[in-house]
Amino acid sequence: MDYLCNALEGEAANVLWDYGEEVTKSLSKLTETLQKRFDEKAFADKHRIKMRNRRRQRDETLQTLRADIRRLAALAFSGIDYQARESMAADYFLDALGDPDFGLKIRELVQEY
Repeated sequence: MDYLCNALEGEAANVLWDYGEEVTKSLSKLTETLQKRFDEKAFADKHRIKMRNRRRQRDETLQTLRADIRRLAALAFSGIDYQARESMAADYFLDALGDPDFGLKIRELVQEY
């Protein structure tokens, strides 16, 4: 049990702080908690939320923003085909620009083509 607790790093180690002794002192409860927190659905949800909340930083290039949104989309929607994922990433990218009016204008222009 101690070996597992000492081996945890990063977000996995935070489980030790987030839960009381009823979880951290029981191997079965600790492994169950880790599985729940880091299963595929939780992993995808985490990246989807990050992408939804992503906003362009001051001095961040559009290329950097686009690359990060595409990376998050690949992690959040790994089971979706490429075309659909790219379409969704484009919407998240426009939202990340932080200017709803500008995003709407771009969406309208794209629909015309």
